[in-house]
Amino acid sequence: MDPEDPLLRAVQGWEVSQREGRTTWGSVLLAEKALFQGGGSDHAGMVIWSPTGEFDRHPEKLRRIGQTIFAQRDADDADPDLEALRAVIRDPAQRVAGFWVPSKLTWGLACVLVQRHPASTPPAQGPALAGLGAFAGG
Repeated sequence: MDPEDPLLRAVQGWEVSQREGRTTWGSVLLAEKALFQGGGSDHAGMVIWSPTGEFDRHPEKLRRIGQTIFAQRDADDADPDLEALRAVIRDPAQRVAGFWVPSKLTWGLACVLVQRHPASTPPAQGPALAGLGAFAGG
């Protein structure tokens, strides 16, 4: 695997994050159904989370932000502030970690996008959209 792969770098810091990080809310924007089944296969998924405690009291806001972000996949208006985000969510082959979501989509709150797709195949089994869950993170 490429040592510059953003997901590999994030995974390499996982133990430190588990030991020293804090648990925070995240929202699933897209996930292959097979991702939630057991096994060692690699499956596609996309989540957002916030490194701050902004959503601890109102995690449902993160779900609404996730829905707003996912809607950008089909947006066709010209908006240079959103082009990088749209490129990421439209291309299932991209693997990103630590992609800061533009504040115009998050009501000014800090949100980070992580997209994990197998290098060889795009999502095939249909998405599950905007679920909430707790994540351990920095």
